[in-house]
Amino acid sequence: MRVIIGSLIFFSLVACNGVFYQPDHVQYIQIKQIPKSERPEDIRIPTADGQYLDAWHFSPRMKFRERNDTVILHFHGNAQNLSSHFLQLFWLPDQGFHYIIVDYRGYGNSDGVASRQHIYEDVKSAIRYAQGHYKNVILYGQSLGGAALLGGLLDIKNREHIKGVVIEASFASYQRIARRKLAHFWLTWPVQWLGDVLVTDTYAPLGRVHELSPIPIVIVHGRADRVVEFVEGQDLYAEAASPKKFIAVGGANHLQCLSHIEVRHQLVKLFDQWRSIKSNIPTSQDRRLKAK
Repeated sequence: MRVIIGSLIFFSLVACNGVFYQPDHVQYIQIKQIPKSERPEDIRIPTADGQYLDAWHFSPRMKFRERNDTVILHFHGNAQNLSSHFLQLFWLPDQGFHYIIVDYRGYGNSDGVASRQHIYEDVKSAIRYAQGHYKNVILYGQSLGGAALLGGLLDIKNREHIKGVVIEASFASYQRIARRKLAHFWLTWPVQWLGDVLVTDTYAPLGRVHELSPIPIVIVHGRADRVVEFVEGQDLYAEAASPKKFIAVGGANHLQCLSHIEVRHQLVKLFDQWRSIKSNIPTSQDRRLKAK
C-alpha cells in the first residue's frame, strides 16, 4: 500500500509541475530556412534584471498602410520554443501587421532558466518593449502563454498603446487545471486534491481578469480541446469584464483554432476595430498633468 501511495504522489508531482514548463533549445525551423521575403529579424529583448529574451520580428508582407502601425505580440505555450510556435501566427504579416513572437527565459536562445516568476517578468519586459516601438499593440497568448500574459499585464500600470488582448486555449488558475488533470486519470483521481497542495496560483490571473477592462479581451477556445478543456475558456470568459467576446470553435483540439479560416477573419476584423478606437486609458502625459 505504501508503494502504491508513494507512486501516486510521485506521479502527481510530475503531472502538476512538469506539465507547465517544457522548454527546449531545438531549432525546429531556422531563420535561414524561411524564404527571404518572409524571413524575420532576430531581436533581443532586455529584461529588468539584465537577461535577454530571443524574439523573431516579422515585418508586414502586404503593405496595408493603415495596419503597418500595429504589432501582434505572441506569447506561446509551455513546450518547445518560438521556432515551432511562430507558424501559428505566421499569416499575420500577409494581412499587413507586424508580428513578434518571444521566447521566455530558458526557451530556445533566450538567457536564463524557466520558472513561473521568470516568465511573469519576461511577459512584462516584452510588453514594455512593444509599447516603446509601436503605436498599436495587440497581445496574443496561447495556452500557458495566455495565463502568463494576463498575469503580467495585470501588474503593468502603464498600459498605453495596448489595444486588445486575445487568449487562446488558456486558463485562469494553475491549481484548478492541475486538479482537473489529476481527476481525469484513474491512477491519480484519488489524489486530485494534491493539485491544490503541490501547485500554487502565484502570478495567476484568477480573480483579477476583470481588472483588464476597458481593454477588450477575446477568448478563443476549441470545443474539442483535450489538453486545456473547453470549460477553462468558459471560466476565463466569465471572469472577464466588458468589452469581451468568446469565440468557440467546434471540433478544434488544443491550438487548432487558427487552422479555421473563419476564425482568422474574425480576429483581423477585431484588430481593425481595436486600432480605430481611441483609447480611454490615461497616457503618461495625462498622469503627469494630473499630478500637477
